[in-house]
Amino acid sequence: MPDVKLYFKEELAVRVDRLWEELPAVVATQMSCLVPDKRNPDQLVQYDLDPNGEIDLFLFWCDEPHQARRTDIQLRSKSYAILEVGAYPFEDRMKNIGERMGAIAHAVKLLLGLSEDQKVSHTFVAVKDGLWGSV
Repeated sequence: MPDVKLYFKEELAVRVDRLWEELPAVVATQMSCLVPDKRNPDQLVQYDLDPNGEIDLFLFWCDEPHQARRTDIQLRSKSYAILEVGAYPFEDRMKNIGERMGAIAHAVKLLLGLSEDQKVSHTFVAVKDGLWGSV
């Protein structure tokens, strides 16, 4: 189950509803891939992620340091938003992970209403099999 963490400047928080509604579907589309079949691991099958049940989304809007209170998250960056996606590094996913992450970051830029010169930094965090779970 991919998880998404997005930190963005507080001035963009007016668009948080749009991010909440639309970003999981973008991530689900970009992170869906071929995975080993559970019954026959040598065979690959398409796995399409469910945006409503299989994408964990964390949105953090951040104060500028001069406005921040002690409990606020602060973002000091030349980027307007910093995006992190964690997921299993399936071979099919990793073949073009740069393109996949770029597409998600571009969608974030559109959803936040950023101009071309306002940057969204992005990182993929590969999670090893067996290190992700819920109980």
